[in-house]
Amino acid sequence: MSAIQGKTDVENTFLSRREITCDFNGLGGSLTKIQALEMVTKEYGLDGKTVVPMILENHVGRTQVTGTFYVYDDVKLAKSHVIPNIFARLEKANAKIAEKAEEEEKKKASAKEAEKEAESPAKDDEKPKEKDATPKTEEQPKEKDAPPKTEEKPKEKDSPPKTEEKPKEGKTDAPANDDKKSKDEKSSKEVSS
Repeated sequence: MSAIQGKTDVENTFLSRREITCDFNGLGGSLTKIQALEMVTKEYGLDGKTVVPMILENHVGRTQVTGTFYVYDDVKLAKSHVIPNIFARLEKANAKIAEKAEEEEKKKASAKEAEKEAESPAKDDEKPKEKDATPKTEEQPKEKDAPPKTEEKPKEKDSPPKTEEKPKEGKTDAPANDDKKSKDEKSSKEVSS
């Protein structure tokens, strides 16, 4: 049993289009308009015609999607009947698919190049080169002669330098507290008298 089942297939002569409504079983939540478009095009043999996916409706509690598609013979007629935003979204989705395909091709090409490079050193091992025969000990003394690197903490530009505050001479917090006590005592003596 296929994943697509046709519900209605109506020829609308007034608008010069074919309206197809079909169900996609088992694809709820994962079906995109581009995938649905490709499936309908293959199922109904619509190659060379303009197929516009209008609505994909997911059913609650089921893995079923109902889709409505308009099939036009002429692209100009389709663009005059359908909102331009739908075509813009389809073009954007097709551009993303094309980019992904290009990336996959690049990955495959780079993988093939990597395999070729992996094979080429094996051939080079059979015939050693003069550059590989020189020892690499010449670089090591240069590193030993260099002074050891020390890690420095980055300086903060906006923060002011830290200074320790010294208490001012003659004024301390303790006498201020004594003054408050003496004032309280004076006020209490005045009240009691």
